[in-house]
Amino acid sequence: MFSANKLGARKPDPGFYHAVLRECGYAASEVVMVGDNYQTDVVGAKQAGLRAIWYNPAVSPGPINSSLHDAEIRTMRELPATLGKLILHEMDGC
Repeated sequence: MFSANKLGARKPDPGFYHAVLRECGYAASEVVMVGDNYQTDVVGAKQAGLRAIWYNPAVSPGPINSSLHDAEIRTMRELPATLGKLILHEMDGC
């Protein structure tokens, strides 16, 4: 488990995401952030170079800059297929 105190940064600071990546041994290109808070989860992750899926079960309207996310899901059941599409999209060089 990661905490802002342990990592020295908190979401949406890209430093938070970079610290988690370092601790886990992954590159940003290997990770997809899934989160329900657009500003802290999606915007922060994108600023750190990660792909981001917006978990939006309430079908809330996105903020003005809501075009940042790579995908949007409304249920966790959609997650595996959505991740698969992101991977295929990346493999196609898009």
